[in-house]
Amino acid sequence: MIQSLPCSQDTELAVLACALERPEQCMATITESLGDDMNAFYIPSHQMLYMAMVMLWSKDGKFDAITLNNCLAQSGEQDRAGGAALIGELMTQSSVPILLEKYLTTLKAAAIRRTLILELTAVASAAYDLTSSLEPLMEQAETAVMKVRQFAKGSTSGLVSVKKPMMEALDEIQKAKLGEAQPHGISTGFKAIDAKLGGFRPGTLHLIGARPGMGKSALMMGMAEDMAWNRGLPVGVFSLEMSAAGLMHRSLASQSGIAIGDLMGSNQLSMLQMQRLATAAENGNKGTMFVDDTASVTILDLRSRVRQGVINLKINAAFVDYAQLVKGSTKRSQDNRVDEIGEISRGLKMIAKECNIPIVALVQLNRVVESRPDNMPKLSDLKGSGDLEQDADSVSLLFRQDYYDKGKFHEADQGFGEEFEPNGDALCIVAKNRSGETGNCWLKFDGERTKFSDR
Repeated sequence: MIQSLPCSQDTELAVLACALERPEQCMATITESLGDDMNAFYIPSHQMLYMAMVMLWSKDGKFDAITLNNCLAQSGEQDRAGGAALIGELMTQSSVPILLEKYLTTLKAAAIRRTLILELTAVASAAYDLTSSLEPLMEQAETAVMKVRQFAKGSTSGLVSVKKPMMEALDEIQKAKLGEAQPHGISTGFKAIDAKLGGFRPGTLHLIGARPGMGKSALMMGMAEDMAWNRGLPVGVFSLEMSAAGLMHRSLASQSGIAIGDLMGSNQLSMLQMQRLATAAENGNKGTMFVDDTASVTILDLRSRVRQGVINLKINAAFVDYAQLVKGSTKRSQDNRVDEIGEISRGLKMIAKECNIPIVALVQLNRVVESRPDNMPKLSDLKGSGDLEQDADSVSLLFRQDYYDKGKFHEADQGFGEEFEPNGDALCIVAKNRSGETGNCWLKFDGERTKFSDR
């Protein structure tokens, strides 16, 4: 027995009638819930009519039966959309605008069920083919579920009106003029970096590059800890290099203010230090930081794990330590390191966009940095592939002169206008920034407690 797909024709008519009766009051609520996706409606004529309403409202902020009918006539869709007859039916439809949100809930629930049925039916059909590989099939299933979840949250694909993002951009500019600007994305936890990047925005890829020993893992964990424990935002940390226990040793040192060397000799800790340690450990009970320390993962594995984090744990950001340890998904890419890094780079960007969260990934820099007289990192030092620079929304390079000579280093010689002191000065160079300016961000680094802070 073939079942028809879920739909409620009366509810679809009620939503369209509310829009026609009071477009100025109702269309904002409708588009906020449904976006510009005509598939929220099941009846083809209702789909065409809704898209015409969205177009007129985006253009003029209002419409009526006459302008709506004219719009359909000009586009040649009048007959497919039911023409004047359907518009006339809407004008006599018994709908109550005060119940609009209730109508939308019913309408969207039916649309979600239809999407789920269609997407998973395709997966089920593919699963019957015993000659197909399991990995792409599982990828297809996860993609299907993610697509449904994005629709359920109101995410839409394809062309959309610029009206809403234009107003958001204008609001941000006005706040900046008034000195009220806040980071446009999730704060990094460091004021100087926020001033350059504006925080980490959803759907963006951010790289932090440095030579080994510079403290890039510590900087990454500082950002993750601020999001998870100071702001209450769930985050996922994917540590391919260090174990979860090793990361938490560093976090305990950073949060308690106790040197990591003292933590390893815990029998020498004072009662006060033990109390501070217990207080720091309470962060782990907040349930907002999640760690995956699987050592060997492909980019497809990572994509699946991040998706699961978004779906099941509601993570707001993902941190990867570090990008070059991720493997390509095919033997062909693994045989060519440049191609493999390119696949990983594009994969990271795709994960960010698909899951609509920021991805922060650490990257190793080439050894050529060590051969320079000043040891100053450059954007061209990204190791493995130019795709890393191309795909990233921002690239920050970490530098500590203390690491090289433990002495005073005069910035004036390098054109920076200040000087490094042998007391933990660190420079985070924003070398690429797709959403703003580049430049230098000064930080302080406490090596004993593996902690960065604002200078």
